[in-house]
Amino acid sequence: MRTTEMALPARVQTTPLIDTAFLRQFVAVNALVPAALLAWDAWHGQLGVNSVNFAIRTTGMIGLVLIVLSLAVTPIRELTGWGRVIATRRRLGVIGFAYLALHFTIFTVFDRQASLTSTLHEIVMRRYLWFGTGALVLMIPLTITSTDAMVARLGPAAWKRLHRLSYLVAIGAVTHYYMLVKSDVSIPLAFAAVVGALLLYRLGSHYVGLRKTAAAAAARPRAADTAARPTKPRIWSGDLVVSRIFDETPDVKTFRLTSPDGGPLPFTYDAGQYLNLALTIDGKRVNRSYTIASSPTRAGHCEISVKRAPTATARANCTRRGARVTASRSRRQPDCSPSCRATCGGWS
Repeated sequence: MRTTEMALPARVQTTPLIDTAFLRQFVAVNALVPAALLAWDAWHGQLGVNSVNFAIRTTGMIGLVLIVLSLAVTPIRELTGWGRVIATRRRLGVIGFAYLALHFTIFTVFDRQASLTSTLHEIVMRRYLWFGTGALVLMIPLTITSTDAMVARLGPAAWKRLHRLSYLVAIGAVTHYYMLVKSDVSIPLAFAAVVGALLLYRLGSHYVGLRKTAAAAAARPRAADTAARPTKPRIWSGDLVVSRIFDETPDVKTFRLTSPDGGPLPFTYDAGQYLNLALTIDGKRVNRSYTIASSPTRAGHCEISVKRAPTATARANCTRRGARVTASRSRRQPDCSPSCRATCGGWS
């Protein structure tokens, strides 16, 4: 599935005090400060008696902190409504991987004298290394796909499913830390409590979303007689409402469209089909086609994903919650060659 670019009507917007570019730079600079201090102390021979062990534990701890912070970004956005914080999530994860990769490199080069055989033997013999190595391996595909180009190539839905592995990474890293500590396990347990709370929040949020969808479907009026319910049309046109907007990345948004009456969608669709929207752009009526990104089993809503084009300046009047758009859905697959794609600008 590919995200689709959309032309958006222009409007005036003031520059925010803290924008996404500043947040990304702020996070990067602060996350790299511990690495700079560690390098400075190593250069001046100030890492203590067991300098290798100190460097291994420091890089592992910082990497774990950054991974946990990356998991906390989405709950912070949902609980506070601060949408721009989502721009820091991938940056935290990538720098966290860099610290954990450095953690493993120091262990291999200095503790195991750069011996691959000795490193593999140590991993096999010590159980806590199973979890740490497994977490590091799982982070490799997550890091590789943490660019805007890979998000667009995989599609937001597939990208989100892949990056749910980040919770397994955190669980593996915390387990590694807990099994490594021989006496005071209070800090590993604190990390475990935070990771557990974040995981429970995400599961609860997903469950609430499913319940709302089911409740909306059940609220639709049923016919009083016992006649069979009429089949939903395969070809349909009418109005839909933008009920929610998700920031997948700083450049990609997913729009959840629902029926104006709050009930199930008045049509059915198959995976990979298109939704045609009639938009008013710069005073002109235009039609745009978007791939339906949601599963056909979600009867209460459908979702489309839209990517911002960095060179455009226009905006859509449907980028706010509660906006109503005219849509149609048919079995025909429209021509979506590059020449018929529109561009879009900044988000509301």
